Amino acid sequence: MKYEKIFYYSDTNFLFVLREIFDKKILKEKQRIILENQEMGDLGIFDDSIRLNPSWFDIWKDVSLPEKLSEYNQLIYPPQIRKLISKECYVPFHQDWKYLSKDVIPEKFHERFCVCFLPLNNEPSKYPTVEFVNNSKQTKIEHKERFKTKFNSFYLDGEFENIENFNLDFGDALIFGNEVAHRTLAKDYHRWGRLSQEFRITDDKSRIVGKDYYNMITNKFDIYL
Repeated sequence: MKYEKIFYYSDTNFLFVLREIFDKKILKEKQRIILENQEMGDLGIFDDSIRLNPSWFDIWKDVSLPEKLSEYNQLIYPPQIRKLISKECYVPFHQDWKYLSKDVIPEKFHERFCVCFLPLNNEPSKYPTVEFVNNSKQTKIEHKERFKTKFNSFYLDGEFENIENFNLDFGDALIFGNEVAHRTLAKDYHRWGRLSQEFRITDDKSRIVGKDYYNMITNKFDIYL
């Protein structure tokens, strides 16, 4: 595995580009499953009939993260699966801690986690991507609410500087801390139909009793008891 450390300021404020991290043959099979299904809910997000398939985690077998992120070894089940089909699917600036916070989803609150964004188009650079704020002093920011839904409902108001984005190839991924502000980036030449998966990864201490996790050390599913 190759990786580029873009920044690492704390265990909640970091960004790495992971190059050739996943097996492309396995990714192709996951891409096929997504393309053959149209069971999307709000904002291009596939519903539970697709998301709850444990085989999405096959791509993580024997995958390791950069040493600085080694404590993040518990993949939260299930992943999110998206297809951007219109501007309504775009996500404004936000931080992911908000979506697993006590006030939004108390039954699934995780104190500490990071996010892995995995594009699944053959040529990801031709589709919308994600851009990030590089701010060494970044901490949690209070969000505003756009509408009543569990997806894309929160946003950050204000202007941001030092924004970065990256060209990704099939098999690459981005991994970032839950306090990193980020949003969808769509350029004029980008096409509709971006496919992606998003995995949230926590540590041993932040697991919730009774919830399913994919253990990256044992390559098995665990129910934390």
